[in-house]
Amino acid sequence: MSRFILRLKICLKDRTAGICYLISSIVVLALLLGLESAGEERSSIPVGLVMYDESEEALNFANGMKNTPSVYVKEGELEDLREELLDGLIECIFIVDEGFGENIRLGFPDETIRVISGEDDRVSVILSDITAGNMIYDICFNKAYRAYKALNGEVQMSRSEYADVVAVW
Repeated sequence: MSRFILRLKICLKDRTAGICYLISSIVVLALLLGLESAGEERSSIPVGLVMYDESEEALNFANGMKNTPSVYVKEGELEDLREELLDGLIECIFIVDEGFGENIRLGFPDETIRVISGEDDRVSVILSDITAGNMIYDICFNKAYRAYKALNGEVQMSRSEYADVVAVW
């Protein structure tokens, strides 16, 4: 350890060399930190999202997609996102059509979202599974509420009352 300290003292005796060492250390540190932060940003898959429905379920779906760490969501118009898809800037486009919330409430989850992807795309299947997780709660809630309404009991709660009861559990 004492040899290292002596060599360090000799290197730092020259002020010009010491300043060069300091500046080069700062530059290397800045490069490493920049690469690390850029690596974290690009670890998610970029996708497009077009929203034609403004229902509560559609907004829940969009927020769920935006909060999914493995997906970077870019909202926009279909034509703009299609250009980005063709340029390779995004992997696929999820289109939430008008009537999304109504289809979820009626129990038709298969007719809710369209996906546009490239010809040789392998990622959209995985992304579809990831994004389906964002709809699971709404689908299950509505299915349970329809089953509850089908019961012939005397007590019938409204949708919001039922949501409050379910939220407590």
